[in-house]
Amino acid sequence: MALLDTNAYKKRLLFLGLGSLFLLFLSWQLSFSKSYAAYQNNRKLGQQIAQEAQLEQEIAHYRQALAQSEALTSERPFTAATLFEVVSSWSAAHQLQVRQLAQAQTYREGKYELQLHQISLQGNYKALLSFIYLLEQELKLGQVVHSFFALERNRDNRETELILSLELQNIQTLDE
Repeated sequence: MALLDTNAYKKRLLFLGLGSLFLLFLSWQLSFSKSYAAYQNNRKLGQQIAQEAQLEQEIAHYRQALAQSEALTSERPFTAATLFEVVSSWSAAHQLQVRQLAQAQTYREGKYELQLHQISLQGNYKALLSFIYLLEQELKLGQVVHSFFALERNRDNRETELILSLELQNIQTLDE
């Protein structure tokens, strides 16, 4: 009988040990899962904060771009005659040849009017580059949205010619 009591005692002790290990594992698992959930939540909130900071930067960038575009809209009315006078006087003063001065393409949306002028000049690089600077920075006639320099060979005299093709964009507010 004493032998049976020791086996029963060992079984009870083993059951008690396994039960305590199970409870230890269960409590560790529950605390770990809550900690891991808190960690995931913290990481998710950190990402949301980073996204909001990035959105604030984007908003500031768009506000700056809007301010620049509003600064480019001229207070005085812009006409094709003004552009023609500037192009012709500059080309005469700096020995440039006007190859193309196309009629403006006009787009209207809401209270804004966008005029796109295509200009093509031939001459030396320094005069052509200073012409771009004159249009955009000094006279503020608009924004040069595209400029392309091409080196072409003249078939008549077999000399190379530098040609500037540019597009000038002017945005104006319509009075309604």
